[in-house]
Amino acid sequence: MNAPVLFEHAKRGGVTVKVTIADYNGNRFLDIREWVSRDGQPLATRKGATMPLDGIAGLHASLGAYLAANAPGGPSRP
Repeated sequence: MNAPVLFEHAKRGGVTVKVTIADYNGNRFLDIREWVSRDGQPLATRKGATMPLDGIAGLHASLGAYLAANAPGGPSRP
């Protein structure tokens, strides 16, 4: 994997979710994907999603709004 990892989250079973900026056919995408280790080397699985970089601002705004309304210590959920 050549792309720098922006975020990483370990799951059970040796699976890691990594967020990277990936290049594909000359285009750059935000890539959120599960990774496993095979023969000591990181291997991307088919489980994941990509989105064009121009969608990151909208994702950021949506996540920020969700966290503002639902963060621990914030407003309680019904």
